Amino acid sequence: DSIPFIQQNDVTILTETNIDKSVSDGATISVEGFIVSRLDRNCHGGGIASYFKSSLRPIELTAKQDEYSRLGLEVNINSINTITWGRSIIVAVYRPPSASKEWFVSFNSLIMDLLPLGRLFIIGDLNANLIKADNYPGNELMTSLALAQCMVHKVFPTRITDHSSACLDIIAVP
Repeated sequence: DSIPFIQQNDVTILTETNIDKSVSDGATISVEGFIVSRLDRNCHGGGIASYFKSSLRPIELTAKQDEYSRLGLEVNINSINTITWGRSIIVAVYRPPSASKEWFVSFNSLIMDLLPLGRLFIIGDLNANLIKADNYPGNELMTSLALAQCMVHKVFPTRITDHSSACLDIIAVP
């Protein structure tokens, strides 16, 4: 049950939700005191649900989402205002492991479009191992984060198997 986890945070991003339009925002995925912003996909992984404490009054940037969705990005983009950070843009993202190298070209274009709107926070499953950031796609992600003026303060394994460990899921902040 993820509801207590969501309620402990002001913002929670869930990736690979595998939900679609047949699932309403009602009792199934709603959390009292939170606004949910969704990007649905229920095949081959993917899908994003972004939960924001209601007091943050998120504004979903649907035009940008739609524009970059046509370029192959799975992003849920919301603007919030806080006393500490001012206007902030929360970019929830899922990058499939099979994404082409062109994915980062589109992602970098998105970053450049969003930078004038506020400080960027990039959160999600990017399937780019930051433990091996010298190799592709980790090195491309590091370039994107530098462009976004963000950094991941703590890199640790988020996917662990019997034979490997990788940092695929990130929270990058200004």
